[in-house]
Amino acid sequence: MVRFKLLAAATLVTLGLAGALALSAAAGHLMASPTAVATVQLDKVMNALALRAAAEAELRIQGEQLDKERERRAQAIKDFDERIANEVDPARKKQLVDDKALQAIEFQWWLEFAKQQIDVERALRFKSLYSEIRKEIRLFAGVQGYDLVLVDDSDGEPDWDDSLKIAREVQIRQDILKRRVLYAADNVDITEQIIIRMNNAFNAKGGG
Repeated sequence: MVRFKLLAAATLVTLGLAGALALSAAAGHLMASPTAVATVQLDKVMNALALRAAAEAELRIQGEQLDKERERRAQAIKDFDERIANEVDPARKKQLVDDKALQAIEFQWWLEFAKQQIDVERALRFKSLYSEIRKEIRLFAGVQGYDLVLVDDSDGEPDWDDSLKIAREVQIRQDILKRRVLYAADNVDITEQIIIRMNNAFNAKGGG
């Protein structure tokens, strides 16, 4: 009888230890490892990249070419005035007036198309720039062991724009609610590293 009680007690102790070890192991699995977080000032990165400067230069060239074409088309329409004034044949004069009106309409169509073309081109350039920044941040985070990289939008105080027809309170509330980072220590900021890496890579390719 005594032997049976001792055996039962030993069994209970063993089961208790096993249960405690199991709970400890489960707790270990449930405890997540600390998340390595970094922040980046996206607007600062964009403004400091040689890649963006090169894109802006190309867009300026395109804009200058479109300006020259606009001036050429406008001058062609203006040239009709002298031809119309010097034409003595009524039928021919009417034809010139009609031709001028048609070219003026075509000119307005072309102007609208040119504006849309520039707008689309600028949008595509910024989309590509953002994609390149994300790619570089993903590579850098992988090397440095960061699990999460946030856009640091904590700088500056909420403000309103008097030119908008929106209540100032609404503007302030919207500005506050759209922010995602309230505070970030300087030692988690990787902005400068991203700028240096991307500019070095750009220059290594010969500036493009």
